[in-house]
This record gives sequence, C-alpha cells and structure tokens, in this order.
Amino acid sequence: MGKTAKPPSAKPPTDKELHATIDAIDKEKHFFRSQADLRKARTVKKLLNADPACQAAMVMWALRKFGALRKKIRSNDPCDFFNCHHIPGYSYHAVNIVPMLLARKDLPLSDDDVEELLGEVARFDHLAALPAPFLGPLAGWIEKRKQPLTAAARKSAKRIAKALLTMEGAEENRLSKRYAAL
Repeated sequence: MGKTAKPPSAKPPTDKELHATIDAIDKEKHFFRSQADLRKARTVKKLLNADPACQAAMVMWALRKFGALRKKIRSNDPCDFFNCHHIPGYSYHAVNIVPMLLARKDLPLSDDDVEELLGEVARFDHLAALPAPFLGPLAGWIEKRKQPLTAAARKSAKRIAKALLTMEGAEENRLSKRYAAL
C-alpha cells in the first residue's frame, strides 16, 4: 500500500476575507444580547468549525483592528479610552468572537503572534473590560500555554495590567492581577 496523501494546507484567509466574514455575521445577527446569542449565527458556527489556522487569523485580525483604534484617540482622558466602542472602526462582532475562538486549546499562535496580540492591546493607556470582552479569555489562553512569554510579551502584559487599574472596577482589578502574573 502507498502512503496516504495529506490534504493540502489551506492558505490563511486574507484581511478582506476576514472583514467579509465579520460583515456577514453583522448582517445575520446585527443585534445580539450575549455571546451565546451571537453563537447562533450561521456564519459564527461556520467560523467555529473552521480549521485552527483560520481561527487564529481571525483572532489576529480582530485584535489588530482593536489596536488600530488607539491612533484615533487623541487625548489621554480615560473616558475616551473606556468609550472606544463609539469610535468608527470598533467592531462589537469581532471583539465578541475572539473569546469563542480562544476557547480552542490548539489555536496555532506562535510566540511572535502572542507578543503581537499583547502589544496591540498594550497600546491603550487605559482599559475597561466592557469594550474589550476578550481580555479574560486571552489571559486564560495564555495561562494554559506551555511556553513562557517572551520578554516583550511580558512587558506588554504588565502594561495591560497597569492600564486596567485606571477603571478601578472589580473585573478590571481581577484581570489586572492575571495580566501582572503572566
């Protein structure tokens, strides 16, 4: 018997394809009450059943878009940061899909990817948990990884911990302690 051929690895989706996926989810489920409600959308189900590389690309894309919002905040007023969900370019759908994707243990994110993800979030001088619902699941996913963080990723995690303390809410305090311990 001959060797079985491995299926060709699919190339990761482009930014345009990832944006189209989020737009499709928005059309299907424009208003949603919770992540459980969002999970019912056909496109979300398709994304959750996609290969891990596609899911990792979506996580990277969503957090890059979140990090890009920092350029649009011109002041250092904490309220401007806490209300980043009002800035054009913020996607409720993208930031709420990330926690679902981070539930996957075998998400193929390299050390460089984790460093970039933390760096994107660390761009914010002030953070609140409400407009960034992925913060808890991201910390949990990193805690479960076998590899230690790089020095740059650890520095970004410390900046996130400091940024979360501005809000002084219970959830932000818990998250700050988790990021400080990474």
